[in-house]
Amino acid sequence: MTGLKHARKRIEENPRAEAAMVLADLVISLESETPFLLERLNALKLADFVLSFELIAEWRMPRYYSEKGKLLDLALQAQNLDAQ
Repeated sequence: MTGLKHARKRIEENPRAEAAMVLADLVISLESETPFLLERLNALKLADFVLSFELIAEWRMPRYYSEKGKLLDLALQAQNLDAQ
């Protein structure tokens, strides 16, 4: 399973969990090319920290285009949950 799929699964499992919110914000930041505070990644548990770097590496690869779209849609939904 790719980092993108793992991140999507992590967000789907509990979108209000801190790690899920950080991953969702990271996805939105990558897509919109806006700044993201790396200290937020440092606060994650090691497994989620490693996952975040897998996500970043795969984000740059064009072959994951469709998976990025699914993950971005889920990240936006999770961010909207947090705003409510």
